Amino acid sequence: MANGAGNVMDFGAKGDGKADDTNALQAALNSGYSEIYIPKGIYKITQPLKVNNRNGMTVYGANSTLSFSNVATGLEFNKCSHIEVRDLEFNGNYSSNYLVRFNTCSNIHVLNLIIRDCRRSGTDPVIGLRFVGTTFITVEFCHIYNIDSPVSKVARGIYFAYDDAGKICRYIEVRKCIIQNITPVDDGDGIQLLQEDGLAGVTDGSSDALIFDCTFIDCAKRGVKAQAKGVKVVDCQFFDQNFKYKHSSAIALFCSNSSAIGNRIKYNYCTSVIAVNNSNDKPQSNIIIEANIIEISAINTQNQYGILFGYANSTWRCDNVIIKDNIFIGDKYYTVIQYTYGNNIQVTGNISEQKGITIGQVNTVYPVINAKISNNTFSTITLAARDSHVSFNTIRGDTYGIDMLAPCNNVKVNNNLIANQTVGMIVRDKTVNIQICENTFSQNINLDAQISGREHQIFSNIGLSKLSAPQNGQIAIQNNKTTQSASPPTTGSWDIGDITYNSLPKPGGYVGWICTSAGEPGIWKPFGPISQ
Repeated sequence: MANGAGNVMDFGAKGDGKADDTNALQAALNSGYSEIYIPKGIYKITQPLKVNNRNGMTVYGANSTLSFSNVATGLEFNKCSHIEVRDLEFNGNYSSNYLVRFNTCSNIHVLNLIIRDCRRSGTDPVIGLRFVGTTFITVEFCHIYNIDSPVSKVARGIYFAYDDAGKICRYIEVRKCIIQNITPVDDGDGIQLLQEDGLAGVTDGSSDALIFDCTFIDCAKRGVKAQAKGVKVVDCQFFDQNFKYKHSSAIALFCSNSSAIGNRIKYNYCTSVIAVNNSNDKPQSNIIIEANIIEISAINTQNQYGILFGYANSTWRCDNVIIKDNIFIGDKYYTVIQYTYGNNIQVTGNISEQKGITIGQVNTVYPVINAKISNNTFSTITLAARDSHVSFNTIRGDTYGIDMLAPCNNVKVNNNLIANQTVGMIVRDKTVNIQICENTFSQNINLDAQISGREHQIFSNIGLSKLSAPQNGQIAIQNNKTTQSASPPTTGSWDIGDITYNSLPKPGGYVGWICTSAGEPGIWKPFGPISQ
């Protein structure tokens, strides 16, 4: 192998944008030099450039442009390792399918590239940067834009796929890239990581992919589509510039062992901003959605969701889910979180002042089991789950604060603030064994609670004065508070039957006081005279 750097000018390249530099660049790539330098200029390319079976090579420029003219594939590496490509612009001139491609390679570093204006009239997808069966990949500081597929309708900014032997792309980092204007809306994605488990010959495994601090602008259908296990999307930004696309998702995690953390997403329209689903109905597990800021600014003709785990009546299952510390801005959602079917979901620390969440499906054989919903702020919680716990939430300003439907069974609801609702809480028919305790009901319009079902326990709640429940022996209600003081209360909201025990009892006094008329503070009468 030759030492040092080969300069493409030494192989006859002109770099004037007029002369055909294809043969000169291919000769330089074939020369055996470990470094190929492409000086500043515009290099007209009319045939694919290929590098085969190389170990250790750097191709770099100085704000240099490779301008491709009606070329299906621009620069392609096959069965290579330890390759770096940097400081170059690849211009497809709206006449290419793939501008940079790595097939069955390893240890690839792509740095500071511009990949642009890629379009082809054929039926193949159009892709800016493509990796097939490649491992140990780093892509940094790249700007990929104007990738369009008017015929096939499939376009990708960056695409990670498996090869013919079933080898998937693994050990991937994409950092600080800008991916912009990937169209059409039919199937235009910023990044796709592909792994179709179960196809003949395709290896099952984890991609171990990190997408970090990237910006996705006008990626028409999705920003990130992850179908390979082990994908993390962290601290990225997703937003519209033209406000014309009705996006499918910003982040689609169609895979297990994956997460979306710390992302900022602002779309005009979006069906499901973060979607966790699987088109082939295979179960998923171990998903974390944490500390994202999500905003939809316009009403769509169809329902819009902040975070979606399966549509209604879905048989698709996802277990071991954490949805934590997300902020939802605006009121243009159908619901900010919908989780349809699975075991072990934690929803904690999320904030949506104007919309609520739906956990579970009504009267289904595909239940939610072990949902823990705590320390959130929502307008409403709709729950159809078993063996679950709803606690320490603030729920304000909707029709029903907490709406519990069959198959709710063995659910504890405690220490929530439920306020400014038409009905604070509704427990519907065919629910079983609901424990409602130590909640605070405040300023609900029609009822604080409307209870049906059986084997429920209601006790030690505050402000539960407007209660509708059948007197059939199936619901145990004991809602009185017990306190201790030297005198009856003079402030606060109290219900009939609440008791304050005397903390300074003495002969001739009373054991305590009982509330005989609800109010703030209500009317209190002494009881239990103490003899002299």
